[in-house]
Amino acid sequence: MKTLKSDFSAIIRGLREIHGLCKGLLLLIVVQAVFDAVSPFINIYMSSLILNAIVYNKRFHDLMLYAVITVVANLTVKFISRILVKILRLKRLNFNYNFDLKLSQKIINMDYETIEDSKTHMLKTKIDEVKNLNNGGLLKLIDSFQALTKNSFMILFSVSLMYSLFAMPTTESLNVVMKVLTSPLISVALCVAIIANIYVGIHANAALTKRMYTLLHDIIPFNRIFGYYFENYITSYQVGKDIRLYNEKDLILNEEMSLIGDVNHTLKSLSKNQMKYQTAITSASVGLNVIIYLFVGFKALAGLLSVGSVLRYVSSINEFTNGCSGLITSFSEMRLNNEAMNYYFKFIDIPTKMQKEDTESINSIDLQHMELELKDVSFCYPGSEEYVLKNINLKIKKGKRIAIVGENGSGKTTLVKLLCRLYDPTEGEILINGKNINHYRYDEYQSLFSVVFQDFKLFSFSIGQNVAASVSYDGTLVESCLQKSGFSDRLNKMEDGIDTYLYKDFEDKGVEISGGEEQKIAMARALYRNAPIIVLDEPTAALDPKSESELFMSFNNVVDDKTVVFISHRLSSCRFCDKIVVLDHGQLVQYGDHKDLLKDENGKYYELWNAQAKYYTDD
Repeated sequence: MKTLKSDFSAIIRGLREIHGLCKGLLLLIVVQAVFDAVSPFINIYMSSLILNAIVYNKRFHDLMLYAVITVVANLTVKFISRILVKILRLKRLNFNYNFDLKLSQKIINMDYETIEDSKTHMLKTKIDEVKNLNNGGLLKLIDSFQALTKNSFMILFSVSLMYSLFAMPTTESLNVVMKVLTSPLISVALCVAIIANIYVGIHANAALTKRMYTLLHDIIPFNRIFGYYFENYITSYQVGKDIRLYNEKDLILNEEMSLIGDVNHTLKSLSKNQMKYQTAITSASVGLNVIIYLFVGFKALAGLLSVGSVLRYVSSINEFTNGCSGLITSFSEMRLNNEAMNYYFKFIDIPTKMQKEDTESINSIDLQHMELELKDVSFCYPGSEEYVLKNINLKIKKGKRIAIVGENGSGKTTLVKLLCRLYDPTEGEILINGKNINHYRYDEYQSLFSVVFQDFKLFSFSIGQNVAASVSYDGTLVESCLQKSGFSDRLNKMEDGIDTYLYKDFEDKGVEISGGEEQKIAMARALYRNAPIIVLDEPTAALDPKSESELFMSFNNVVDDKTVVFISHRLSSCRFCDKIVVLDHGQLVQYGDHKDLLKDENGKYYELWNAQAKYYTDD
C-alpha cells in the first residue's frame, strides 16, 4: 500500500510538473481523448440503428437520416481530432523545449561544487539516457496519461451502451434451458469472466512492461558507449585528423559492431518475452470473445435482442475489455516509469547552498582598500578524505601582483576556486576586509573576479560576444581589450572583424584559431569584465616560455591598479610579481619575492627554479 501511495504521489507530481512546463497540455490531452474514444462508438451505435432499420423494414427516410447522422458525426469527430492532433503536436514541441530549458537553467544555477560531483553527472546522464532510449520520464508520463485518459472514456462510453444488456429481464415464455442461459446468474458469470480476462491482461501486461523496462535498462550502457563513439568521434571534425592519421576507423567500427551484437542479443530476449505474454493475453481474449458471443447469441435466440442490439452489445463489450486492459497497462507503465521520472526530480531538487537570501550586498565593501585573507584554510573535495589544501594562511592586498607556483597537484587551481568561491573551505575561512565572504551575495562576490582558467572555453559565437560574454557589447571596448591581449594582428586580417564567428558549428564562415589565439581572446574577456581582481590560471600553456613571459608582462602593464594573481608552471614568467606563493603537496611552504626566495637554497622555490633553468642554459 505504501508503494502504491508513493507511486500515486510521484505520478501526481509528474503531472503537476508537466502542467507547469506547458500549461494547457494536459487539458488538451483530455479533450483529444474524448474525441478519440467516442469515434468507434458512433459507428457501433449508429450501425445498430441502421441494421435494425433494414431488418425491420423501417421507412427509407429513417434509414437515410441514420446514414447522414453517421457520416456527419464521423466527419465532425475526425475533423476536430485532426485539429487537436496538430495543436497537441505544437504543445508537445513547446513542452520539449521548456523541459530542456529547465534542465539547462538548473545546471547554470547549480553550485559549481555540485556540477563537479560525479553523482550529478551520472544523474544527468540517466535523464538523457531514458529520454533517448524510450522517451522515459516526464515524456513517457505524457504518453501514458494520454492512453489512460482515452481508455477511461472508452470504458465510460462502452458501459453506457451495454448496461441494458445485463439489466434486461427474462420472460416467462422461455423454456427452462433458455431461462437458465438468459438468467441474471449468467450475466454475473459473464461479468466475472470479463474481470478475469482483465486480470490476466493486467498481470501479463504488467509483467511484460516490467521485463521490457529491465531489458531496456540493460541497453542503456550500450547506448551510452555507442553515443560516445558516434558523437565524440565519428561526427566530430575536431578529431577527424587523428582517426585518419592513426587509422582508428577499424578500432571504432569493431567496437560499434560488438555493441550492436550485444544489443541484438538483448532485443531477442525482449522479443521472446513479448511472445510469451502476448500468447497468454491473446488466449484469454479469444476465450472471452467466445463466451460473449454465446451469451449475446442465446439472448438473441430467446428473442430478447434485436439484430442491431447484438451488434451493439458485442462491439461494446469488446471495447470495454480493451479499454480496461489499456487502462491498467497505462497505469502499470506509469508506475514503472516512476524510476525514470525520479531521476529528473532528484536532479531538479538538488539544493543550491552557495546562494543565500540573508546576505548583504558587495557594495558595502571598500574596494579602494580591499584585502583578501585566507585564514587556516583547508579543503578536500566532496566524497574524499584527502586534503588538497591544508592550513593555508595568506593575505592578498589591493593592487598587488601575486604569483602562485608549485608542481602539478600542489593545489594551485583549487586555491583559485576557493578564492572565487566556486567551493567553500572544508575548514577555516576566507575574509574580505576582515569579513567572511559567505556574508555577501554569491553572484555579487564573484563579480569581483575576472578569471582565465587553464581549461577555459570559447563558444561558437562571434569574437565580440566571446569577449563580452554577452549578446550585446561595446565594440570599441572589445577591440581595445583584444589589442591589449595581443590579438590585434590576427583581428586585422579578419574580414568581419569582431563580428567574425569562431569555429564552424553555426557559421560556414566561422574561423578556426590556434590555441595561443584562443588564450588571447580569453584574456581579452577578462579585461572586458573590468573586475578589481584578475586571475590567470595557466591560460598560456599553448605558448612557448618566452611568449608566455612577454604576454604576462604585457598584461601586467595594462591592468592598472587591479589585483592580479598569476599561476604558471614556468617560474621565469612570474619574476616581476610582488609576492610569490609556493605550494607543495597542498601546503604553503614559502612566501616572498623572487630574489628572497632564491636565496634559500634549501627551499622549494630554489629547487623548482633550478630544475627549469637547466633546460635554458648550455651544458
